[in-house]
Amino acid sequence: MLALGCALAIGGIGLLGGYGGPSPSGTTILSRYEATAEGLSFTYPASWQAVAFPEMSSFSSLIVYLSNRPMHGPCNDGSCGLPVIRLDLGGILAWWSAWGRPDRGFDAAVGSPITVAGRRAKMSMQLSGTCGSVGADAQMTVVIDFPGDATHWYQFDACIRGPGDQTLEAQVRALLDSTTLSAPPG
Repeated sequence: MLALGCALAIGGIGLLGGYGGPSPSGTTILSRYEATAEGLSFTYPASWQAVAFPEMSSFSSLIVYLSNRPMHGPCNDGSCGLPVIRLDLGGILAWWSAWGRPDRGFDAAVGSPITVAGRRAKMSMQLSGTCGSVGADAQMTVVIDFPGDATHWYQFDACIRGPGDQTLEAQVRALLDSTTLSAPPG
């Protein structure tokens, strides 16, 4: 069974790219994403794409989508979805967003306690959720506390389709371990 974790956060755009496969030594080559306005940065496998589509709702703001599949704009004809139609075997789609709701906050989130960027966080796994629409086997969600504001949080979500889910999960956990947050969302 997959054990996934995600977190969303809102951010801007800034990225250093490169070849994304394993190096001759077998280690994964990484790219760095920086959303300066949101104070968010992290590393991710260079074989993934990072694309920021301007998307905002009443309660959330998208920072960036990440995938090892080609992506398209998630909104058309007045409705929005995910920027991947279907994940291939071994596919991943992940995204960061920032949230603010007067009726809900970090304390209402469910999941196992973890730490991301030195902040309280909760990680949960679902077998389908939103990710079922793109053929994922599991969805990992990580909610990250915004200290001093009970109604705002960062969130990271990942849709993962096996085989290779253990490798993808390890890459997601490495991304979360590399995350820094230096400014409040929103």
